[in-house]
Order: sequence, then C-alpha cells, then structure tokens
Amino acid sequence: MSVFRCTNPLCGRMPKGFVFEADKPVCPKCNQQNPAGAFGPFVFELTVVHLLVPHPQGPILGHHSRLYVACQPKRDALARNNKEDWHATADPRVANCSMCLTTDIGRAIAACYPEIAAAEAVEGGTPLLFDPCSK
Repeated sequence: MSVFRCTNPLCGRMPKGFVFEADKPVCPKCNQQNPAGAFGPFVFELTVVHLLVPHPQGPILGHHSRLYVACQPKRDALARNNKEDWHATADPRVANCSMCLTTDIGRAIAACYPEIAAAEAVEGGTPLLFDPCSK
C-alpha cells in the first residue's frame, strides 16, 4: 500500500490536496489516474514519513535523546541496511504515516500543533497521563 496525493481542486485544497492510501495511483474521489509510465498531472506518489517520539527508554539513539517510532515502538533502527527506503521525523507537521498519526501519542503530539490540517490526527484517542505540549 502506498500514499498518494491528488491535486485535482475538486478533491481537496492545495497545497495538501487529497491524500489517500491505495495500491494504485487512482484517486477514490475523482477516479483520476496517471497514464501508464507517465508522471501525471493530478496523482503523485508520496514518501511515507513516520513519526519519531522522544522517550527515555526508546530503542533508537538520536542526536539529543532516545526515540521510538510511533507505529513501531520496538523498531530499533531507522534503516536496517543501505537499500531500505525508510523515512522518519520528530515533526508531526511533516509525518504522514497514518498509523503513526492515529496512535494515542501521535494524536497527542499533533494536538500541540493547531496548524495541522489532518483532522484524523487530532480527533479521538485515549487521554494521556501527561501533557506532551508542556515545555
């Protein structure tokens, strides 16, 4: 499953457009698809970017703290070899992994950023025992 962006103005406002997960680059709203072998005018494949969460017991040693991946808390490395195409960030405004953003911690961190337009990332979830927005 890949992540795609449809830039058809009927599907969503730019710059975000309409972001969806699918096996093929066919927009579920407008049915637009790119011609075979062409980089089409409407539907673009996006790189999946996971959300890194700082935590004292995180299995990944970052530059300034230990971290874990929101959707894979036991993952102990970002890329396991030089051929693995794997991306992550600690900035929830950049992360687009739907599994990361819909975890309880992903929702809580996203709630600290009111400019995040993805409503699915900040709605619902289990209340946390700490305030991730506190300095």
